[in-house]
Amino acid sequence: AGVFALMHMGSPGASRVGLINLVIGGTVAALNVFLSGGLSFSLGWHFGWNIWMGHFLGLSTSGIPMSAKLISVVPDPKKASLHGGRFGPEQSPLAATAYLLGCAALGLIYGSDGLAMWRDKLA
Repeated sequence: AGVFALMHMGSPGASRVGLINLVIGGTVAALNVFLSGGLSFSLGWHFGWNIWMGHFLGLSTSGIPMSAKLISVVPDPKKASLHGGRFGPEQSPLAATAYLLGCAALGLIYGSDGLAMWRDKLA
């Protein structure tokens, strides 16, 4: 999770809040790998996030503006703390909420069977 966040540190507009959000997201992704034994859900979540935020809504993803977009959402510059500013939604409260929803989805998908599998893998 830390490496995932560090890979985004040089992105335009990155701040401590964005990097903390990415650590949370990377932790949820790592938890999924442990529970499922694969990268499919994590890669799908990352790909879906970037496509939805970048190419559908036209928002920056990790500081990279998207040129091909279906809808152009123009965030209010005075509310950068709510929408993530130049870095994009990964730096907003939405990101932490989405990552925690992903964690809840993992609990629903894998439940106690997934946790038992994880304990067996670590043993």
